[in-house]
Amino acid sequence: MNLQARVVVTGCYAQRAPEEVAALPGVSAVVGNSHKGLLPSILQQFLPGPTATTAAAPVIPTAQLAATSIWADDAFAHSALEEAQILPGHQTRPNLKIQEGCSNRCTFCVIPATRGNSRSLGAEKIFAQVQGFVAAGGRELVFSGINLGRWGRDLAAEPDQPANLADLVRNILTTTALPRLRVSSIEPMDWTPDLIQLLAEFGPTARLARHAHLPLQSGSDSVLRRMHRRYRPWHYAEKATQLRAAAGPALCLGADVMVGFPGESDAEFRETHDLLAALPIAYLHLFPFSPRPGTPGWQLHQDSPVPHLAVRQRMAALEALARDKARAFRATFVGQSLPAVTLNASPTEAALGHGSALTDNFLPVTLCHPAPANQLGTVTVDALNRDNTLNGYFIPAQTA
Repeated sequence: MNLQARVVVTGCYAQRAPEEVAALPGVSAVVGNSHKGLLPSILQQFLPGPTATTAAAPVIPTAQLAATSIWADDAFAHSALEEAQILPGHQTRPNLKIQEGCSNRCTFCVIPATRGNSRSLGAEKIFAQVQGFVAAGGRELVFSGINLGRWGRDLAAEPDQPANLADLVRNILTTTALPRLRVSSIEPMDWTPDLIQLLAEFGPTARLARHAHLPLQSGSDSVLRRMHRRYRPWHYAEKATQLRAAAGPALCLGADVMVGFPGESDAEFRETHDLLAALPIAYLHLFPFSPRPGTPGWQLHQDSPVPHLAVRQRMAALEALARDKARAFRATFVGQSLPAVTLNASPTEAALGHGSALTDNFLPVTLCHPAPANQLGTVTVDALNRDNTLNGYFIPAQTA
């Protein structure tokens, strides 16, 4: 045990309940998400020797160092997005977070309180990141965000600068040498016609990964209204149809689904199950509703909780559906070749002389041979196993 060690707590819990965290034994400081940008200078004040100061993070008086100091507010003025250069390395396909926070007010979600309203990384900084990643030999970059589809809406309009996510993606793909771009989760209403059109243009060459993740949460209109979601089940189905028409049947379509939202009846759950069964879904991220203090969903849960047994049964039904959907989707690619990037093999794969790859349409494939990570090429899928995993072999792309 190091008696001189200091415990500094940060993150969403620190932002939501800083006083509660500060009361925990041994905590020296609490730094909410609102002040994460000041974390280095705050930490320096706990180190022995001369104290570094900044105007935004004043020196803690020595007498207060023995107590717990708190940096947290609801202004989020010191929570700029990380700007350290993204490089290929242990993560062959790193995430570049270009958007933070959320301005929606879904009844179940605490993110607006813990991460603030939607904020975007500037286009010039994004282009610099992409160019640095390409120069370092990066092959696939993933754009991510809390509410990625809202990128750019908080930025001042500038001539010749992208105004929205579709503009940004088009500019990246037409003005840089980035081999492959993948976009992470985007809300259904933010899949605009322009963004969908990009899949039709750049999907066939795999410059833009044929992969779309659309959070659904519920397939019941009445539940979506209680959630304060900004779309209806038929809107979601229309987007799924449009995306598949643009990218073709190889499109990997994924969804988030919440089970057991307060008041969810058997009939409402069946609406969700039936909608998912009818859609060309390739995978599901399933999770039970979890009440968050300070959200409207917290009180809804007090008034109309769904019994635990019902939640477990509904989760099991959707897990079975997800397995069937995943198998049906993956089976269509046995014997086919798909664009892919090699990944770092797991210790188990490496010990068996195997490699690892991910196709542009988000299929993980265990290779029958070792392959260096961060190579582009094609994977030929030759087997679908009983556990829905895929086997195949990789052929690197020809280079000039």
